[in-house]
Amino acid sequence: MNKFKIIIVEDEALIADNIAEILEDCGYEISAVCGKVETAIIEITKHKPDLVLLDINLKGNLDGIDLAHEINKKHHIPFIFLTSNSDGKTIDKAKLTAPAGFIVKPFTKADLQSNIEIAIYKVQQKLSETEPTSDKNESFFFVKEKQSFIKIEYNHILYAEACDNYTIIYTKNGKHIISQTLKVIEDKLEPFGFFRVHRTYLVNLNSINRIDTKTLLINNVEVPISEANRAELLKKISTL
Repeated sequence: MNKFKIIIVEDEALIADNIAEILEDCGYEISAVCGKVETAIIEITKHKPDLVLLDINLKGNLDGIDLAHEINKKHHIPFIFLTSNSDGKTIDKAKLTAPAGFIVKPFTKADLQSNIEIAIYKVQQKLSETEPTSDKNESFFFVKEKQSFIKIEYNHILYAEACDNYTIIYTKNGKHIISQTLKVIEDKLEPFGFFRVHRTYLVNLNSINRIDTKTLLINNVEVPISEANRAELLKKISTL
C-alpha cells in the first residue's frame, strides 16, 4: 500500500517543518524536504513524488518558477506554489507554468489539504482522459481512505466486487472500499486487461488461476461467472 508522496521545497526551515508535520498528520508521505532548486531536482528524480509543494521565492540563482519549468519539462508531476508574494507580476509568471494550486502565506491546514485534494482530482481526470500506454504497469489511480490518499497500481488489483453504490477493490496487499459504482471502475480498468465476468464482479484477467463451469479462482477465492459472460471470457484469455 503506497501513500501519496510529496516533496516540500521551502528554504525557511520552520515553515518547511510545519508543512511536513501537517501533511504527515493528514496521512501523506513526505519523501524529502529541500531548500534549494538544485537539491530538489535531485530528490524529485530520485523519489518520483506524486506532488511537489514549491515556494516561489527561493534563495539562490534559481527560484521556484525555474524549478516549475524543469518539472514540466522532465517530470510532468503536479506542483502547488507557496508564496508570501501575491502581486500580479508574480502570479502572471506562475500561471505560465500551469500549477495545480497556489497558496499564499500564511496558510492553514485546510488551505494545504484542499489544494492537495484538488491537485489529486486533476491528476485523476488527466489519467481518465488519457489513452492507455503500452507500459500498463505504470498506470495507477488514487483512492481516499479516511484522511489519506492511497496509490493503487492497476496490475496489483486482483478483482473488484460491487456493493450497492460502492465497490470493493481486492489487491495483492489488501482491500479498499471505493465510493464509486462497479460500472465506473470497469470503465477505468477495462483497457488494462480487466473483464466483467458477473453482474457484481470485475476481474484482472492476468490474476485468474483457474476457470470452472460457474466460477473462476483468483488467489484461492472463488468468483462467480455468469453463463452469458463465460464464452467471452474464454475468448479473451486465449489472446493473452
